[in-house]
Amino acid sequence: MKTPVLSVNGEKVNEIELPSFFLTPVRKDLINRAFLVERSQARHPYGASKMAGKRHAVASWGVGRGVARLPRLTGGSRAAFAPQAVGGRRAHPPRTEKNWGLKINRKEYRKALYSAFAATAKPESVSLRGHRFDERIVFPLVVENGFESIDKTKDMIKALLALGIYDDVLRSFERRKRTKSGYRTPRSILIVSTDEGRPQGAKNVTGVDIRTPATLKISDIAPGGVGGRLTVYTEAAIEELRRREA
Repeated sequence: MKTPVLSVNGEKVNEIELPSFFLTPVRKDLINRAFLVERSQARHPYGASKMAGKRHAVASWGVGRGVARLPRLTGGSRAAFAPQAVGGRRAHPPRTEKNWGLKINRKEYRKALYSAFAATAKPESVSLRGHRFDERIVFPLVVENGFESIDKTKDMIKALLALGIYDDVLRSFERRKRTKSGYRTPRSILIVSTDEGRPQGAKNVTGVDIRTPATLKISDIAPGGVGGRLTVYTEAAIEELRRREA
């Protein structure tokens, strides 16, 4: 399977043979399962303090006084310490030693990743995620290696306009939401290059992420467990993916 290689001006300059996994059938169930496993393994352990709800001087009144035999504050009659009492301990609090991480077979995860790659090569999958792009684009979108050398944001915007995908950056900017800690920004374009620090010009573009073939995960290429993220591959990144496949 061959696909055209575009210049930063959006012109076809070459053709490149794609790795065979771009023809993998898209398995939505596998992609979602692998995503949930990744998220579970990134979950931080948490738990209650061992002394939570127990920092009281309490004693039970015992029997024969017509009241429940709950621990009560020594300086009064209010119940404390017990799980059903106001300010008491929790009966079964979360514990830090609990492991929240799920597991997945290595081959199953690899198949899910290949399926996510294949989804980026299908216009219908990319469109279903809500991405905006020029209808004339041939997926997967591969650009020449000079794309990695773009160091200025204004030059990157020109390149994305020429490639016909800048509308998706505007979508991400328009739909961002204000939160207590800043903004929640929808995912936009994913750039797969051979250097995670390149292209520098994409770092200030809203919603754009940069990854290398070695650091790509399901959560990058299929955010939310839904495949079909609008992805731009450099020619060198495609070659590296082919070597990793072998």
